[in-house]
Parts: sequence; structure tokens; C-alpha cells
Amino acid sequence: MNHYLRICNALDSKRALAAEIQALDENNRAWIGVYPLDLSNMSVREMLSRKSFHVPDGSDPIYRIRIFEVRNKLIDLDEYICEKDIVNRRDLIIVGNESLFSTLNELSVNLEDVGLPYKCDYPL
Repeated sequence: MNHYLRICNALDSKRALAAEIQALDENNRAWIGVYPLDLSNMSVREMLSRKSFHVPDGSDPIYRIRIFEVRNKLIDLDEYICEKDIVNRRDLIIVGNESLFSTLNELSVNLEDVGLPYKCDYPL
């Protein structure tokens, strides 16, 4: 199965995906997380509202992409990583698979590396 289909199938099953990516700071490790959003969930709608995101009409899936880094020394200490520990954070809302894969391409994410979060030591 090609990587596009594998990723789409996982996201259609409401599974979050992640990959380790190149960090901006050499003292950090970086990840990208892709979360399929369930618009029937009130907390998801509230989060989108806080971000001033208008939910478009239609059936295209909506994804949240989180990009962030964590200091190597925290990882080396095998500490629990929480929100206050992440740096160089970016948060994107993407509508549709075409936009998702275009964004992953723009971010130079290797689709082969995208998988279940535990497979890439995704810390959140």
C-alpha cells in the first residue's frame, strides 16, 4: 500500500499520526502531529472557535497539525514532557486531504516516516 493510502486510512479511522522532523534548533528534537478533528465534539468546535476558524460546509475532513520541538536535555533525562516544555510551536488547521498532503510536502515531511505516535517517540 502506498504511503498516501496508508495515511488516509489511518486518519479516516480517527487515528492521530506523527513523525519526527528536522528541528530548527540543533539542541532540540522536533515532531509533527496530525490529528483528525471530530466536528461533532463540542470541545473541538470550541477550540476551532478560539482559533477563529470557520468550519466550512462540506464533507472534507479537517485536521489539526502540531509542529513543535523539545530540548534534547529534557529527552535525555527521560522526563515527562508537557505543554510548557515545548518550543518553536506551530499549530495549523487544514481542510481536506489535498491540503494536508500539500502542507506535509511544504514542511518536507517524509511520508514514509508518518505513522502511529509511539513509533517515533512522539512525546505528547
